[in-house]
Amino acid sequence: MTRDLPPAVLFDAADTLLELTPAFPELLSTSWLGDEGAPSAQDVREALWAIGAEGHWPDDEADPEARLTMWTVFFRDALRRAGGADSLPAARRAARYALDPANYRLYPDVLPCLDTLRASGHQLALVSNFDGWLREILAAHRLTDRFDEIVISSEVGFEKPRPEIFDLTCRRLQRPPGECVFLG
Repeated sequence: MTRDLPPAVLFDAADTLLELTPAFPELLSTSWLGDEGAPSAQDVREALWAIGAEGHWPDDEADPEARLTMWTVFFRDALRRAGGADSLPAARRAARYALDPANYRLYPDVLPCLDTLRASGHQLALVSNFDGWLREILAAHRLTDRFDEIVISSEVGFEKPRPEIFDLTCRRLQRPPGECVFLG
């Protein structure tokens, strides 16, 4: 199976290797917020799609307090757009939860997959649109040392799907793009 793959395998992080549990729609829904006038998970999902389509997803932010503020504003907007209550405390609680590395979980097959690829001689890289605090999540789940390279958009100045982030990763691995595959 691994023989069919190119020598280098690049992975995305969120929703490929790990996920926030519960995910954003459930985090902002009545199942998590209770009686605070929260919308349904489906309404939140639709609001998040709209926010993303408008390009209003939170930017990368190195400062933890500024990051918390930015994500609080984002979640408050999502709650309002989804028909929920305009609750600053609920939005801040959701932001704190989403920014805590302990609230992310690996998919069950991640470690065996990475270990099998490594044992088969593949180089591994992580390429993700994320803040630098992704490194805390990776460390908490024993992922950091499993990658030859970790390339995070906030640290390199460009995001997927721009080719520059993939070109940089290939250069760091000392591989031409034809010897790499991206999964995510």
